[in-house]
Amino acid sequence: MPGENRSPVFTPTEKAALFNATAATDTDFLAAGLVPSLAPSLFRIMVAPLATCKLSVSIVVGGATDTVFLNSGANLVANSLYMFDMLTSPYDQAINFQVDRATTIRVFRVQEIYAATI
Repeated sequence: MPGENRSPVFTPTEKAALFNATAATDTDFLAAGLVPSLAPSLFRIMVAPLATCKLSVSIVVGGATDTVFLNSGANLVANSLYMFDMLTSPYDQAINFQVDRATTIRVFRVQEIYAATI
């Protein structure tokens, strides 16, 4: 079969996985911030909230935290699946996520993608 012996295009590493987890308003919902293993890299984020909410990411660099919204600051629709890509830097000390209203996170995954080979 054509392409049968190809090497993988990318090899992701799972950094976080939640299923039916409670998320409080404006509070980090991962127990510990994520740290890129081999920055620069790409974090691929998949999320499906039970209720309509906004999703933000906080990034700690040099001890200072900056929080920004994903999805252009627009609400995520309840029971819908979203995917986001985020570039990481060697200066990122911790990355975490929050919602603007309490909800259940039906599914949440973060995979780190290091490099592509062809």
